[in-house]
Amino acid sequence: MARTRRVAAPPQIGVEPKHALAAILVLVVALAASITLLVQQSINFTAAQASLSVANSSSSSSSSSPSSISPPAADDSPSPSASAAPSAQGEASGSSEARADASPAPVNINTASQEELETIKGVGPVTAANIVAYRASAGPFASVDELVNVAGIGMKTVEKLRPYITVG
Repeated sequence: MARTRRVAAPPQIGVEPKHALAAILVLVVALAASITLLVQQSINFTAAQASLSVANSSSSSSSSSPSSISPPAADDSPSPSASAAPSAQGEASGSSEARADASPAPVNINTASQEELETIKGVGPVTAANIVAYRASAGPFASVDELVNVAGIGMKTVEKLRPYITVG
């Protein structure tokens, strides 16, 4: 009696065409989302670099610097309408208090201590420490726009801080 040896067949994966199509569709959607985010990041980076180079080239006149960077501020167009009501209420309650809060003396970021930087609206202890550390390592700021090089500060933050700070 001769025994015949049976070789076990490897297990087969039961993938039907509809499952393969679903997997391909998920991968295509993920790829499209990834490419979209990459393009948006590239556009934002290019715009930030362009505004930074324009600001650096016109740093000799501080009045032209805010006007050259006004396009990113246009993204905040809903904010002025929302902030218009509180400013009207502030003027109604006491115009002298509103004027005192609206125009504090700008802080020189090249000479200010960490405590002085913390008095600026929108600057906390961590951001103030980062500004002081960056200033210690890279030297004095040539322009306000150089703050984008500080960890934790982006272009929007620089625009919010611009009325409260100066470099000279």
